[in-house]
Amino acid sequence: MNEQIEYMEPLVYALAGLLHDIGKFGQRAEKQGMHQSTYLSETAKNLVGQLCRDTQDGYYTHQHVLWTYEFVEKYKSKFQQAGLIGSTPDDLINLSAYHHRPGTDRQGIITLADWCSSGLDRDFEAVLLRNPDWKSKSLHRDIPLASIFSGLYVNGQHIEEARCVYPVQKFSLDEQVFPKDVSEVSNNQSAYERLWKEFNDVFGQLPVRQGKPEAFIETIFHLLRLYTWYMPASTVDYPNISLFEHSKITGAFAHCIASYWNKHADAFEPDSNHRLLLRRGYYPFKLWCCNISGIQKFIYNITNKSAVKSLKGRSLYIQLLLETIAREMLQEACASIINAVYIAGGKFYLLLPNTEEVNNKIDSYYTQLQEKLWDEHKEYLSVYIAGIPFRMDKEEEKGSGKKTILKVRIDEDDKPKYAGDLWYLLEQRLRSERNSKLKHIFVQSENFYNRVFEAHGDGGDVKVCAVTGEEVEENKKYLLNKEDIEQGEEEEIYVSPAVAQQIRLGRDLMGHRYFIELYEPQQDAYQVGLSTYCILAKDLPTNFDHIKTILCVNEPDFVNVIQHIRGSSIPALGFRLYGGAQLPQVHWRIKTLEEIAKNNEDDEHARDQSFVRLGILRMDVDNLGNLFMKGFVEPHESGDPNQAKNKSSFSALTTLSVQFDTFFSGYLNTLRNSDEFKDHVIIVYSGGDDVFAVGRWDKIISFASQIRNDFRKFVCNREEISLSCGIVLVRPKFPISKAADMAGEAEEAAKNYTLCIDHSVHVEKNAINLFDISLNWEHEWPFVVACKDDLVYWVKQEILTKGILMKIFDWYTKYKDHDISWKWHAAYSLARIADSTSNDQLRQKIKNVCQQLEKVLLFGQYKSRQGNTYGNVSFHALVVSCRWAEFELRTY
Repeated sequence: MNEQIEYMEPLVYALAGLLHDIGKFGQRAEKQGMHQSTYLSETAKNLVGQLCRDTQDGYYTHQHVLWTYEFVEKYKSKFQQAGLIGSTPDDLINLSAYHHRPGTDRQGIITLADWCSSGLDRDFEAVLLRNPDWKSKSLHRDIPLASIFSGLYVNGQHIEEARCVYPVQKFSLDEQVFPKDVSEVSNNQSAYERLWKEFNDVFGQLPVRQGKPEAFIETIFHLLRLYTWYMPASTVDYPNISLFEHSKITGAFAHCIASYWNKHADAFEPDSNHRLLLRRGYYPFKLWCCNISGIQKFIYNITNKSAVKSLKGRSLYIQLLLETIAREMLQEACASIINAVYIAGGKFYLLLPNTEEVNNKIDSYYTQLQEKLWDEHKEYLSVYIAGIPFRMDKEEEKGSGKKTILKVRIDEDDKPKYAGDLWYLLEQRLRSERNSKLKHIFVQSENFYNRVFEAHGDGGDVKVCAVTGEEVEENKKYLLNKEDIEQGEEEEIYVSPAVAQQIRLGRDLMGHRYFIELYEPQQDAYQVGLSTYCILAKDLPTNFDHIKTILCVNEPDFVNVIQHIRGSSIPALGFRLYGGAQLPQVHWRIKTLEEIAKNNEDDEHARDQSFVRLGILRMDVDNLGNLFMKGFVEPHESGDPNQAKNKSSFSALTTLSVQFDTFFSGYLNTLRNSDEFKDHVIIVYSGGDDVFAVGRWDKIISFASQIRNDFRKFVCNREEISLSCGIVLVRPKFPISKAADMAGEAEEAAKNYTLCIDHSVHVEKNAINLFDISLNWEHEWPFVVACKDDLVYWVKQEILTKGILMKIFDWYTKYKDHDISWKWHAAYSLARIADSTSNDQLRQKIKNVCQQLEKVLLFGQYKSRQGNTYGNVSFHALVVSCRWAEFELRTY
């Protein structure tokens, strides 16, 4: 290789790993086999004996590598132009295609990376045992991607058959995020054929910047994510791992191995077939985790002066900061986006080479970052970074004969572990780093002690930021624009420079379609991290000279951008997910909290008379840590935990992580943008596994309920994979920071809730807390919704008056005080209500309704107007229905 190629070599291996299974896409797209292929050249077909393994009966396995070879060869000129193909046997083409029969030691790097990514040998028999009807199928063409949630073990439960699957499709954020029953999915081969043709057409149009591989690699990364996420990585094992996620992790491992090889070539021992083994004492990989601490306090610590823009600006700033830190760390390690295992939810994981050079650069970067964040945010926002070196070793699986799996060994404790254990141990290290707050920077920076403990501010009669309440230096204060003031009558409102930027971020967020990263600062650009500059844009720029990356926001199908790229400066292209990119608007501006809370913007009288409240929602997934730690552990039939089979792998864990983020960062935008919610709900933050939203009180309740219903469908209707939430109702001028805390307390109450069914079955979490009462989503919430609708109907039809709701509240007070007199008070009152009218027809309707209420109060039995029956109804659930109905009926 020439000098440039030698320098870029780890990136070449990363790309080879990313592309090593692209041939599965191509092979599945063809109706006939290798010999009848119209895509493969004769050269590729003639390489079958070199690239593929052969069996005793003369059949060649792993034929997808022929399509991998053909694909990279077909677009060789593009890779050469980017500086990614040299003239040695270990160029990109051979590295990608020879991973099943490596011809050189360095080609064996991709083989090892492939093993590290999958974590175990393929188990075809396991697939047929679960799904015997697949035996007659042309497996590589027809088997769909099974939802990762269907096979998770939760409380000893899982779905045995792969009934919950995805058809072959492009990545999107609409209804296609929901899996289907396997009976509804057919003709995947036609989908492969159509998408493979489309993919090749798009790839052929990709612009390439001479000698700039990083941008080209990132564009390929996003293009593969768009086209291959909903394809199974393997059809000879349980097909619940995304082809894209497996390829991405393989590329990350390949980059680490190649980088480590350059520093420690003696760490690897190749066998006669060029398959690499690691010698003892070497740990070529390091999994890094970064966590932003203080997110909730940072986002919510504002007044209502410019609440909506401040909330959204701060939320977006956190997300940009997280992504920027990840990108800057990757740059320090001479790595690419391929090495980003997962970025979402205030946290990211990077897989980087465990070399002294990389570790020192990350250490130095960490120090500079902490200093900068302290200067900007003091103790309100902190970043913690920790890493754990490890290796992967082959071991025979217990009770499986000769089947081997890969286990993790870390530098401190050489006992074999699984990929899930590595995540847990890294979380412990991160917690330790967090508990010794700022220790790293105190040790590394000589002047930091004085900067922390010196007096800050002047005190006395000084300007303070109207949003955060923090003191602002006279020469740094910003005068807030009139259009950004939501509450208050002051003529001049000042904010800090940071808040001014966050408000501008919130304003620019409205209607933006592109996130653009720049090579250097320019006017109106935002600086995030140490040296990253970006802008939010509604339209594509006309000049690309100083643009590093263009990402379409919540538009995965970004290929239409390609045709707009002109000139010699070619940026990286792709897409990013962001929860809450759209905001309620009125008269071409963002609505204020008061406007969001009101019922009718067009009728001033209705606005003044209606019940005006904001709903504050906080929600997240229950027992998330256990899902990652134990979700891939198959219990042994004997119950012996030592005999349990652990199926966790890097590919499986990332597939699970990305699925959660697709729902929260991606699909929830689709839900919020629906007609029901778009004018009255703001997603302040949504990503990873949680969501914080603000909106009109009734819309927020409906929004939470719909999220729950959609999430259940998303996780294959498994109640044991659940989420809990808290909702509080406040007036629009109520301090948003206090309201957020109250919603957090309500969410915690929901997570601590246990429902007892028939004095024997206890159901934990999976709950909503509304009006300070926690209720189980599955067993109690359906009744609450039905009963509320009935009560509203009966009052509007004048069958009941709102007075009955007040009586039920009084009886509930007695119930909570253990005063059983409420029972006969209820029975007596309900019996007399029907006598209040002389209309015989109405009297009978009232009597029937009162009998329904008596049954639910005294016996916990209820039959709705729609004919649905509910048993074991608690007084708590009835009161939530009544309170909800009362609020809905208010006209004052």
